[in-house]
Formats: sequence, C-alpha cells, structure tokens
Amino acid sequence: MKAHLKSEIKLGSFHQNIGTMFIANGKNFAKSNSFGARVKDHYRYWTWKQLTDDILAFSCYLKTEGLHPSDKVCLISSNSYHRLVCEMAIMASGMVAVPIFPGYPFELMGELIQFSDCKLLIIEGQEKIATLAHLGHKYLPKKIIEMHQVSVALKTHCNDSPEEMLKQWQTVSADQCCLIMYTSGTTTFPKGVMLTHRNIL
Repeated sequence: MKAHLKSEIKLGSFHQNIGTMFIANGKNFAKSNSFGARVKDHYRYWTWKQLTDDILAFSCYLKTEGLHPSDKVCLISSNSYHRLVCEMAIMASGMVAVPIFPGYPFELMGELIQFSDCKLLIIEGQEKIATLAHLGHKYLPKKIIEMHQVSVALKTHCNDSPEEMLKQWQTVSADQCCLIMYTSGTTTFPKGVMLTHRNIL
C-alpha cells in the first residue's frame, strides 16, 4: 500500500467570510488598486479602501431598506463597479445574492425573480422594469432600485457610523449561504446552485 503524499508547505489561513476578507484587504492593501473599469477612452481604478468603504456604505443602505441576514436580493445587470459593490455588500451583510443573466428572455427573468422570493431587486435599465411589470406584477418584489441609483445610495450612506455594520459582517458564519448561481437552463429550467462563504473563499 502506497503511503499518502504529504506536502511540507503549510496551508494558509482563510477568512471567515466575504466581509472579514474586505476588512482585512481594506487595511492591508488600502492604497493598492482593487478594480479597474474602462470609462470612455481611459481606465478608472478603485483602491481596496475605496471598494471596502463603498461595500460598507451599501450594506448600511440595505439595512435602512429593512433587509435582514438571509434575505435574498436579485441582481440583473451587466458587469460594473457598482454591480460588484452591490453583490459584495449583499453577501458581506449575511444576505444572499442572486444574480440573474440580463440576456435571458423577460419571461424567464421574471420566473427566476419570482422563484427566488427576493426582497429586493437591483436592476439595470428602466425598460427592463417596465417590461417585467407589463408581464405581471407578481414577478416584481416591493423594493426595486435601478443600478444608476446605487451611486446616490453610496453618497447618502458613506458617512453612516460603520461600527454596527462591521459587527454584523463579523458574525456571518463561513457555512452560511451567500450566493445562488443559476445554471444556464439550456435543456430545462435553470437550477440554483447554493454557495457558502466557505465555498467561495
């Protein structure tokens, strides 16, 4: 019987959850760039501190909107800095992010929103809201925010006292579900894959 191979390299420690990872990176790499996006003919960059502060501010916004840990929040948006902030804030706060592919047919998009039982919908484009509403109000949660309103929410809550929210971040279990990723649905209705903080980190 062959002996098991054992590495001499010790495994590094991992963060408890998404929120504590950002707390650490916001301090350790405060001035380093964390994200870059092309804006017209140039790139804009955000440091780890800026990103962490914005995630914290949006977490405070979610709380003022009456959301609680384990609540589901659907996102329908193309990739962007504000999309990243929203998704990370949802997970860091102990809620569950449910991204839905913006290229899906509206009927399927609506069915996934309804199936997800989300408390808040963050969506890019007024025309998408109008079309989904036309298909039936049953598809839409009571709370909806357009992606372009996220920057306003960040400015409004950037000066909120963060201590209470930071404590909330630190209480989130590594085994708590934080993300539901739907499969492509090529052959059948998309299935939701539930991922925990531990799965991601």
